[in-house]
Amino acid sequence: IGVSIGNQPYMHVSSIGDVQGIFVDLWRLWSKKTGIAVSFVPNQSEDSLAYLRKGRIDVQMAQVENAEKFAGLKPAYHLYNIYSSLFYDSASDLTDPAQLKNATLGLLHTASFRPQLQQQFPDAKIKVFATVDQMIEAVLKKQLTGFLASDVITRERLVQSSSQGSFKLFPGIRYESAVYSLIRTGEDDLYQNIQQGFSQISLDEMVRIENRWLSKEAGAYFQTFRDKVPLTT
Repeated sequence: IGVSIGNQPYMHVSSIGDVQGIFVDLWRLWSKKTGIAVSFVPNQSEDSLAYLRKGRIDVQMAQVENAEKFAGLKPAYHLYNIYSSLFYDSASDLTDPAQLKNATLGLLHTASFRPQLQQQFPDAKIKVFATVDQMIEAVLKKQLTGFLASDVITRERLVQSSSQGSFKLFPGIRYESAVYSLIRTGEDDLYQNIQQGFSQISLDEMVRIENRWLSKEAGAYFQTFRDKVPLTT
C-alpha cells in the first residue's frame, strides 16, 4: 500500500521511521478484519500514483478526488472527507472576500476544488505547489496573498514550523473534498476484498481511530458524521 508522506495526522512517517496516522490505522484494522497482510510503502503522492500504475504497489492508500489524476485508476473505497480553508498572513488587512478579487492564491497540485475556487474568484491568480510547507514559505515571503489547504494538515505544519502566530483563517471560505483508496482498473478481486473488509469496520471503530489523532473541533469527519446519525433502539 502506497502512503503519501507529509500528511500528518492522516498519513505520515514518524521521526523514528514508523508509518502512522488515521488512514494507516484504518488500513491496519482492515488487515485485521480480513486476515490479509499489508505492508506500507512511503512515497510522495505523485510517486505513489506512478508506482500504482506500474504495479509496484497494489493500493494507493488515500488520494483526494481528482478526475485527471484518477485516469486509468479505480476508486476502491471512499475513505474520508477533508476540509480546506484559506490561510493568510495575520499581518495583512484582509477582512472582506471582495479583497480577494485580484489575489494570488496557492493551491496544492492535488486540490480537487480548483474549479469552484476559480468560479468564486475568477480574477484571482492561482499558483500550484507540491507541499503545504512551500505555500507557508511563499506567504511569509509575500509571494502569495494566501493559500488553501486542509485545515488539519495546515495547522500541524504551522505548529511544526513555529509559524502559527503568523497566519489567520479567512472566515466563510471552505471546501470539502472526498478522499479515496485507489487501485488499478481491472483488479476486480482486490476491489471486492477492499469493499468487504471495510464493510466489517463499524462507525464506532472509525471514530475511535480518529479520536486518537484529532478532536472533533479540529475537523473530525467520522465523529461529525456519527453525530448526524439518528439514534435507534
